[in-house]
Amino acid sequence: MAPDGLAIEIRPLDEIGADAVVGLAASYYPAGHDARRREYLDWLYNRNPFGQGRIVAALERGLLIGMMGLIPFRLRCGDGTFIAHMVVNVLTHPRHRTKSLFVKMIRVAKHECDEKGEWLIGHPNDAAYPGWKRNGMVFQPGYDMKWIAPLRPLPLRGFRRRADVAPNELPCLDFGPLLQWQSNVRQPVIAADAAFIEWRFFRHPTRSYRVGSLRQGNLVLGYWVRRAFRPMVDLIVDWQGGDFWKAGPPASLWRPSLIAWPVAGVEANPVPVPRRLWALPRVHKYYRFFATPPAQVDGSPRQWHLLTLAATDFG
Repeated sequence: MAPDGLAIEIRPLDEIGADAVVGLAASYYPAGHDARRREYLDWLYNRNPFGQGRIVAALERGLLIGMMGLIPFRLRCGDGTFIAHMVVNVLTHPRHRTKSLFVKMIRVAKHECDEKGEWLIGHPNDAAYPGWKRNGMVFQPGYDMKWIAPLRPLPLRGFRRRADVAPNELPCLDFGPLLQWQSNVRQPVIAADAAFIEWRFFRHPTRSYRVGSLRQGNLVLGYWVRRAFRPMVDLIVDWQGGDFWKAGPPASLWRPSLIAWPVAGVEANPVPVPRRLWALPRVHKYYRFFATPPAQVDGSPRQWHLLTLAATDFG
């Protein structure tokens, strides 16, 4: 502990206490926000099949005055996997914003990832971007928000079909072909399987997601996920599979749909924009993205365009 009584530590939610986290969140978020719900915090930090989430906690004589959530994701790249921690819910109590807590928490999080050989990833907003940049985060080409048109009916090739997925179907589905696609793309992609989809989408305590799949029999070739975003507007938050990265994932026939698609036209993001996508009129919504390697890694892999909002659309 520093002479001023300040300590920056990384702890699980249960050690810090949900009451302390809810109390800090109340200094910033309105009543009813997910970050102020204990059931949401338990789901986010304690139920993740990829591992326990932790909190970078700024404590002044034991009182929580700042925090930064670290949510682990297992990413597949080629034949191997690695862990990356998504940064969420970065908060500093208004009475303590002159103490450089934000910078101190970044440094502790980065040191922890260096020690464990794990990546640090995030989507900072405009206000936080300079601080992350100054502290060595490696920014990748980001994502542009676009409209997406409905997908044409599926041609009959090998009896493939698109179908919604019900939670009780997950144990009966074979994700082998999807895992093979994840390995073949040779770029970081969430190592999604039945356990991940169940936790991330079907078990979310406050949001309702609709999960669809491209399958042949019980073999899963790809999947997509969408949720209500605004009245009469959907947001597609996740998709995997070669078909959906070529043509874009399916969208609702009845509701306009938005999607965050990788920025095209740069060497590090060579994914083309399907003709079904078009820019928002008079609006440019851009998501910055950093993927920072641990100190002992040279920065490879260098292409990150297959990581969707599944890693950020928590609440």
